[in-house]
Amino acid sequence: MSFLERLLVARSTDVRYDDEQWRFEYQVRPYLKNVPQSELDARMRALNRNLIFLLDSARDAVPERATFTSTWWWLKKRAQSLIEYETRGLVPQLSGIEVAPAPPPPFTPKYPNECSFIVRYGEAAWLEPMLEEGRVRLAPAASYTCDGLSLAQQDDELEKPHFSLGDGVRIIDASGRASPIIGDVRHVRPAMANYYVLCASTEFDARLFPLFSNNAGAPADACITIWDVEAFAERLERAARDLLPGWYCHHNPVQYFDPRQIELRQRIDAGMSKDFAFAHQREYRFLWMPVGGGAAASHVELKLGRLTDIAGLFAPDGSCFAGRAQS
Repeated sequence: MSFLERLLVARSTDVRYDDEQWRFEYQVRPYLKNVPQSELDARMRALNRNLIFLLDSARDAVPERATFTSTWWWLKKRAQSLIEYETRGLVPQLSGIEVAPAPPPPFTPKYPNECSFIVRYGEAAWLEPMLEEGRVRLAPAASYTCDGLSLAQQDDELEKPHFSLGDGVRIIDASGRASPIIGDVRHVRPAMANYYVLCASTEFDARLFPLFSNNAGAPADACITIWDVEAFAERLERAARDLLPGWYCHHNPVQYFDPRQIELRQRIDAGMSKDFAFAHQREYRFLWMPVGGGAAASHVELKLGRLTDIAGLFAPDGSCFAGRAQS
């Protein structure tokens, strides 16, 4: 039995695993019925990957209504995707998604998305100057489509498309007649302008190091853990003030969404929302938005000063080799 199968079996008898209710909800609104097969397959691979990375006792304790921080929300998404496979008379292929169980992390949040600390994965050669001198590089959001980035980093950070089931949407032309809709309706709310972003994660997970590889394909060999997120944010804002005058700085954990079924009252924001395919990264980000016009262009280099009072460098095995070892 694979690791994923063990995770699923362990939760299948829990009263919160409500397969009957999830099946009923999907029959009422089959939001995947128009999805191309290649996209459905990619969706299932993403769901299985997220289940492997995310399912744990802390997320088991979170109710389904909390969406992406809950085990049961993810299991519902998988169950409803499987129903669509059944409807098409197909069986999903599970090859290529197996990931080994994570070794015990050196530290964990009290609950999902607590954000009491953040972790930035990368190369020690770049992270050591960040710790010792506070060197931080802000990237334009548009640069994340670059082919030189790892697959874990590549994404369109200026547009976050999502879809509505075509059956539930009416388009009225100028004469008042309803136009027929073929397939689903694609919604896009683009960012107002290209912005600057700095990304991290809300958890230490040894399985994330290989995902954040460098241009040569070598996995990340270190991470910097920021123990005081607010102090770090204040130093970032001060350092960026002269270089980005008039820009608005904001920081928060990323909100993940199902592009095929937006939750009630869920707001999709190009800067702080991401497709749930990336949810295993548990991202936290800092971003700078232009307020009075302008847009991000080239990378911006900041110098915050020594960070050893609020941060430490860690190896993939969880050992601290520089700076502050604990909060």
